[in-house]
Amino acid sequence: MKPSYEELEQQLAESQSKLAQVAAENAGLKDLARGWANATDDRLFEEHGEIFHDSIEACEEDLKTICPATDAFLAELRASAVDEVCLKISNAIVNCYQDEQVGLDAAATICGDFAAQLRKGVQS
Repeated sequence: MKPSYEELEQQLAESQSKLAQVAAENAGLKDLARGWANATDDRLFEEHGEIFHDSIEACEEDLKTICPATDAFLAELRASAVDEVCLKISNAIVNCYQDEQVGLDAAATICGDFAAQLRKGVQS
């Protein structure tokens, strides 16, 4: 069944909203990275004459918590790729082994479970 114009319009609005969230997070990410890099490099070089990596590790930890929309977007992208592979595997099984419904169901279940795991990973 084809989606209605209203449904397509809603999907477009949701996609635009998600992309705006990702863009905003990435702008913040760039600002954070620049600030950490400039301040830390300058201070540590002045104090010790060399650059240490402790501040970079702390920055990486901060970056993990400020990008939930980006993480969700990437998880969905990965899961969608699994869904696509599942479809291709299922079609190949149907084309080669039309009598092998068990194999088809197993492939769909394995791929579907893996895609669900990727999507769920964002929430943890």
